[in-house]
Amino acid sequence: MTNFERLVVERFPEHEKVIHNLSDSDPRFNALCHRYGETSRKLCRLENAPSLYVKVETEILSRRCSALEDELVAFMRRSPGR
Repeated sequence: MTNFERLVVERFPEHEKVIHNLSDSDPRFNALCHRYGETSRKLCRLENAPSLYVKVETEILSRRCSALEDELVAFMRRSPGR
């Protein structure tokens, strides 16, 4: 399991088993975890920066992160091992 998949488990601990199963079997899920992890880390780095540009970028990343979370949940709900 990659660090990005661990971030997904931290965010959705109630789906830990499904996340483990999907991370072992589905490269599309792994790619989605990677995108979520990258976005989440960028967002964490920017959240405390004071500039207006950073605030706009933070809002964009926050929306992207939320959309990726929705995709992850939808993916997990479709999983047969759920």
